[in-house]
Amino acid sequence: MFFWKTGRETATEPAARHPPPLIVVKPAELKVLARIGKGSFGEVFKARWQDVHIVAVKVLHVSGKSKAEREHLLKQFQKEVRLLSTLHHPNIVRFLGVSDVSVLPPYFICEYLNRGTLTNWIRKAEPHLQQDLAFARDAARALAFLHAQKPPIIHRDVKSDNFLLADRDNGLVLKLSDFGLSRVMASLGEKMTPCGTIAYSAPEVIRCEAYSEKADVYGFGIVLWQLMTHQIEPYPGCTPLQIQLKVSLQRARPQIPHRFVDLRIPRLMHLCWREQPDARPSMAGIAQLLERLCADLVDPNGHHRRQLHGVRFPHGGSRPPVEERHHM
Repeated sequence: MFFWKTGRETATEPAARHPPPLIVVKPAELKVLARIGKGSFGEVFKARWQDVHIVAVKVLHVSGKSKAEREHLLKQFQKEVRLLSTLHHPNIVRFLGVSDVSVLPPYFICEYLNRGTLTNWIRKAEPHLQQDLAFARDAARALAFLHAQKPPIIHRDVKSDNFLLADRDNGLVLKLSDFGLSRVMASLGEKMTPCGTIAYSAPEVIRCEAYSEKADVYGFGIVLWQLMTHQIEPYPGCTPLQIQLKVSLQRARPQIPHRFVDLRIPRLMHLCWREQPDARPSMAGIAQLLERLCADLVDPNGHHRRQLHGVRFPHGGSRPPVEERHHM
């Protein structure tokens, strides 16, 4: 039972200040303002912490276990969240607090981003090349940072729903959320689905084979496609099972429009979607390419510096010419 205080945010409440480093947060310190999400791992709430900070609270589902098992697992849970809280990057969501080992269900709190998910933004916003490329670049930076850790942190569920937006003085900022969630859930003795979200899942993940951070690269390619086409469904009209079969057996990929401002964009999508994981580029290389694209294609006023005809692919747009070779 979720037993924190509830309340309603008003315009007269004090402005949120930057929260302190990760600490143990008691339920009484939190006032729930709204439920903002629900998934297989649990629920997400917008809350006010210590009557000052607006935060996101993630309450996790935990299966029934003995008291001794729960105590051990909750200590492991705290350890994992504390480890993740040491990761600082401008494009990843910060972990701020964690529940005490005696509290069930366990929860952690992280920074709240007020503009919702990238999915909702794509649905509602008009295409804007400068902004779309900037979001793609920032998403790549976040994943490259996680993959650069020792050992690499694999997100395992890269999708537009897991990129969040917030207002900043000079526009919008994009941040990656739910990184490390599979490790947190594993610390609680829970198993997440091995295939993540099917439309974003790499062939090796769908087939339940061993996978690496290159599975994240594949998922990023789908997010890039969404940003560049302003469409949400990469396989419209298909059921999850049909997508599994198409991707893993038929090597199907999303339809790419015939024309782009710069042909490096569709080429990058194809590289991300290569069947063999080792043939896909690194997220660091992708981030570097997107940095160049942001500089090359638009000026400070958002005008295209140059217009290049995109490349025409065979019907279905699923594969680049075999002679193409790109290394990142």
